[in-house]
Amino acid sequence: MPDASGIVGFGSSIGLRQVSGSSRWPLTSLLLLQFSSSEFLLSVLTFSWFTCLSLFSESLPVLLLKAWFSNF
Repeated sequence: MPDASGIVGFGSSIGLRQVSGSSRWPLTSLLLLQFSSSEFLLSVLTFSWFTCLSLFSESLPVLLLKAWFSNF
């Protein structure tokens, strides 16, 4: 996965112009172009789910994250 400088370089190289007809969410469009793999989208959804879950419980997401990353 490229670092943040790669994302900034990619965004500036196309001039942050309108991408895929979406002018409301240019950053989302850029990220989807930069990381079009299903693994990245799965990790974003998983992170969002754990973030929402942590609002209700603090110990359960930690245990689930440890179990998730122990598989890799």
